[in-house]
Amino acid sequence: MPSNGKKVAVISSGPAGLSFAADLAKAGYQVTIFEAFHVPGGVLMYGIPEVRLPKALVQKEIDAVKQLGVTIRTNMVIGTVLSLVDLTVEGYEGILIGSGAGLPSFMKIPGENLNGVYLLRNFWLVLTLMKAYSSQKRIDPSSRDYCRGRNRCK
Repeated sequence: MPSNGKKVAVISSGPAGLSFAADLAKAGYQVTIFEAFHVPGGVLMYGIPEVRLPKALVQKEIDAVKQLGVTIRTNMVIGTVLSLVDLTVEGYEGILIGSGAGLPSFMKIPGENLNGVYLLRNFWLVLTLMKAYSSQKRIDPSSRDYCRGRNRCK
């Protein structure tokens, strides 16, 4: 599809951002995705375990979006690095804010703020950033190292 000369900014490279960017690129728009993290993919990369959604498959989809001419800029926290006004000054005529699963929801139940209680979203994020999914070492929940400092272990 030939370019229509219009620029669109997409904030976030999660499922919504990637699919929106791909559809617009196919329609001739010049699309740039702004991703806060150092790797694009959003919840697909950081929030879904490797055993459920292989990172290589997500990367293949991201590469396919790039092949359509979409530019992806990482480490771009909108509101800190650039503002929405900055994007319009740079010539973006449309902006999609697809911030997705960015903020957790608390249930307001007793004990949710205790040490050792984690939000699943944050748990998967840490495991993914540490690349724990690529480790061949299995964790034994009954081991001393695992139980150290936990009241529920023997």
